[in-house]
Amino acid sequence: MAEAKVRGVTLYYEVIGNAGPWITLTPGSRRPCDELIPMAQLLARHGHRVLLHDRRNCGRSEVGIEASGSEHETWADDLRALAAMSARRRSIRAAARPARGSRFCTRCAIRPPRAACCCGG
Repeated sequence: MAEAKVRGVTLYYEVIGNAGPWITLTPGSRRPCDELIPMAQLLARHGHRVLLHDRRNCGRSEVGIEASGSEHETWADDLRALAAMSARRRSIRAAARPARGSRFCTRCAIRPPRAACCCGG
């Protein structure tokens, strides 16, 4: 468990795995990232490093309301900033749930820096 100050709010995040390509998983709706730990552990056993995080206003992360952009754009920018704090810049973003998770994943894919994006339900 770790926390980072990202764009003015404190975000909770966790890295599972020690080597390999980065994958970022995000839950849909306003769920915390805990439900994705079993999937992250499976991916780590297959040679990936997985970044999980509670988006702002979700789970253990801080509440922060901004007047600019949609919530999905804010979440995408937060993830980009969190990833830029280390070598996770080119991580693959994957949404684990349909609806909000997929919209968030799409926002991540179209905002620079571009990264592969796999949205699934």
